[in-house]
Amino acid sequence: MSKFIPVLLLLSLFLAGSASAYGIYLNCSPLTIPVGQTIKCSVDSNFPAGTSFNLVFYQSQYTSTLIDSQAMATQPNQLTQYALFDTTGLPGGQYKVEIQFNGVVTPSSDSALTQIITLTDRSSDLTINSPTTQDLADALVISGSLKNGGNKGIQLQVDGASAGRVFGPQYIGTTN
Repeated sequence: MSKFIPVLLLLSLFLAGSASAYGIYLNCSPLTIPVGQTIKCSVDSNFPAGTSFNLVFYQSQYTSTLIDSQAMATQPNQLTQYALFDTTGLPGGQYKVEIQFNGVVTPSSDSALTQIITLTDRSSDLTINSPTTQDLADALVISGSLKNGGNKGIQLQVDGASAGRVFGPQYIGTTN
């Protein structure tokens, strides 16, 4: 009987060591962004290579509306993967990015499968009085108003059709 006790202890150590769960962790940033900026998400996982899942982007109002879905699979020797979601043309409001598995997969209880994103749209508060096209050889003239802006300011970026970024992004203070 005394010979069996060490064998049972050794066997229980092997069983306990092999019962660890796989985790997957979604992290999107920033969680509040202006409409038109890109949502950047990272997915960290220790699942075996080839485990497939979808990273899904929803508008989350009264009902969920699918915006985009990206098929992904864990890669060998790559614990972190990245995905981008474009928000151009979307209305402001609450959105959700979530990991959905293909097939029967049970991640560990500490896994982070969902991120809530808030898109802000202040385009109706902003009036630009400057011409939409200007000669690059001249000084850039930007004028307008920000409804209910107070002394908060705005972040401004100007992109040229063929010249790329011409100005910014830069914070511009406003006054009443």
